[in-house]
Amino acid sequence: MFKFMGTSLGFGEKWNELRLLPTFEHELFFYFLLMSPSYALAHQLKGKKVPKGLDVPADFDKVRKTYDLVGNIYEATFEDWWQSGGYQLFEYQSQMKKLTINVDLTKPQPESLQEVMDTIKQAYAWNKKNSGGQKIAFINNKLHYSSINDRKNFLMAKAIQNFRLGRDVENWRIAVKARILSKWIEGLAFDAKPTQDNLKARVALGELSHKLVRDGWHLSENAARLEFPSIKPNPNAIPIDYPVLARQLFTYAQIETAMLERYKDNPELLIRDQYLLNIKREFRKKRKLEKTIEKAVDKAVDKALEEEKENQARLALLHSSSSRR
Repeated sequence: MFKFMGTSLGFGEKWNELRLLPTFEHELFFYFLLMSPSYALAHQLKGKKVPKGLDVPADFDKVRKTYDLVGNIYEATFEDWWQSGGYQLFEYQSQMKKLTINVDLTKPQPESLQEVMDTIKQAYAWNKKNSGGQKIAFINNKLHYSSINDRKNFLMAKAIQNFRLGRDVENWRIAVKARILSKWIEGLAFDAKPTQDNLKARVALGELSHKLVRDGWHLSENAARLEFPSIKPNPNAIPIDYPVLARQLFTYAQIETAMLERYKDNPELLIRDQYLLNIKREFRKKRKLEKTIEKAVDKAVDKALEEEKENQARLALLHSSSSRR
């Protein structure tokens, strides 16, 4: 649901001061769309027919419809995209039904009446403008924002660290770098050497990371089909190309740096500081899904450690047998 800045308009204020703030879900949708290989393909083929011989998803028409609606997101930050019209793409939970107006009685009556009429007309026009056309509606499910954010951060960290180190970095290291919300990252450093002491944490993070990669991929590809947030597998999903994703993220960082430079003299115009307060509140809520995942991870860890003990026992037995010979 959208958050409104202010619920009443005093005379002399402009209608656009009643600004719509995004929720964390809107920002996550934007980032997962940015990471979607299917959406990137739709961007490459914008206004073109699919070339013969090019393998595209069977449901590529869905992705193209999403692109036609949302457009090019590769040349703007979420902040700029939202303020330049992105907010108009989403479905409101309800239209405005009431409008509170403060009347300045120091002004002449005709002027005050005219301002009242103008404000009411603008309110009706706003409702009419946002009542038609296709709107993006998020799926109402048990996925929590913080869980979705973990998956976003993991995919981004994996792409960047693989690029910087020139190899496929172990997933437990990526989990530490992404600072996912898990008890297993505590006391474990990104550049830590594998030891028997940190074996349990590494195995646990490996198990959890598998879920983060899989779910993050599904979230990005489903977002390209306007099914968000959803971790339901899609047989038509295109695998993530991490080197390509890394380049996209570096480009986005450059665009964001330029945006912040534009706002440096007027930081109050940025909406991020305003809606981030709402995000912090969301993160304080209980995360039932993560608790379920942690339990599954604990079981996997116990099983892996038991297998490790059995392997060590077998090796010791073999060593003992060979020594007797």
